Amino acid sequence: MVLLMPHYISDFVKRLSKQYFFSPSIINRLAFWFGYPRTRDILSALKRPTSYYPIRVNTLKTTRANLMDLLEKLLNIEVKPHPLLTEAILIPVKGPYKIPNRPKKVVAYKTAAEGVMRGADLYAPGVREADDNIEPNDEVVIVDKYGQKVGVGLAQLDSDQMLEHKKDKIAVKVTKSLYWIPHLRDTAPWNEGLFYQQTIPSMVTVHVLDPQPNEKILDMCAAPGGKTSHIAQLTKNKAKIIAVDHSSRKVKTLKQTLSRLGISRNIRILRADSRKLDMKFREGFFDKVLLDPPCSALGIRPKLFDGTIEKNVVVSATYQRGFLKSAVRLVCSGGRIVYSTCTIDPLENELNIKFITDNFDVEVEEQKVILGDTGLKIVDYYKFLQRFYPDIHDTPGYFIASLRKR
Repeated sequence: MVLLMPHYISDFVKRLSKQYFFSPSIINRLAFWFGYPRTRDILSALKRPTSYYPIRVNTLKTTRANLMDLLEKLLNIEVKPHPLLTEAILIPVKGPYKIPNRPKKVVAYKTAAEGVMRGADLYAPGVREADDNIEPNDEVVIVDKYGQKVGVGLAQLDSDQMLEHKKDKIAVKVTKSLYWIPHLRDTAPWNEGLFYQQTIPSMVTVHVLDPQPNEKILDMCAAPGGKTSHIAQLTKNKAKIIAVDHSSRKVKTLKQTLSRLGISRNIRILRADSRKLDMKFREGFFDKVLLDPPCSALGIRPKLFDGTIEKNVVVSATYQRGFLKSAVRLVCSGGRIVYSTCTIDPLENELNIKFITDNFDVEVEEQKVILGDTGLKIVDYYKFLQRFYPDIHDTPGYFIASLRKR
């Protein structure tokens, strides 16, 4: 494990922490790997959304051309095809816009505030604090706990009602947000299962797996179902897929995703701990394994702030190794494991791959679909690894490795 202990927190790191609201220990790690100027660029990119909003066409139900035409007519927006991924559509994101001050203020929790900054309404469970004198139809400014303005809107509830946190109540109807992304959920194309909202690196991950009809494929951490449904789509529902997640809530979401997309054939959903699947399946049962484990999520964007500390990264990396060891046991000789994360720190990426190749009979293999950069030059096979950087590729931060069991 790579630790930077004891920590020396430079004045530069302290300034970046105060400016971007990331923990000093994480900025210290990023600066160790990428240098100070690049770290500032990465943090700046993580604070804003990508310049486009990607969706994946469900080609089991429609074509990209048909969906593009439908979205442009329905939403009066311009959409573009991705130049390399034939199932991907790019929707331009607008902003940032100047958010004015208002006398009355509502403070939102992190996730809710990050939704508002992209144009979502603020629901009552997302309200952290509210000024005492707010009444319905008052214009209010919405901020996060650090006072960063994300939108303005009209109050739908009074202050006391907002803080009751009733699940389905809109607290503030947003009229102006920091960025604008069209609302696609609950539109006719969404309800008909014609697309899935998925990042470009996530789509690339499934192409790297290269699923084929009749293969037995395991998705070890399958919820919310983006990659599972993409596997089914690329194989025209002809692969035998086992989709696993440990949380009953996540399994419910996974089932809802697959149902909406019209994918049910040849998929078995399990609620289980994927680290212990060797109790359910014999060694070498699967032809291919996809592993996108829980991680520190440092690459997710946009984020207003991030409270992750170095200890969280270390704990995540250790946890991920349990999944990797299980994946090696479950895949057949000659079979493929694709490992991906939405984080930046090499402890969860290159160094986890080094751990598994040093201790098990697997090797890193070249990826056939490359849209990102190579891995960090801290392992011999860095050219076979793939990284997406928020400041370079206009994507979330992301990592992909393809392993072959000997």
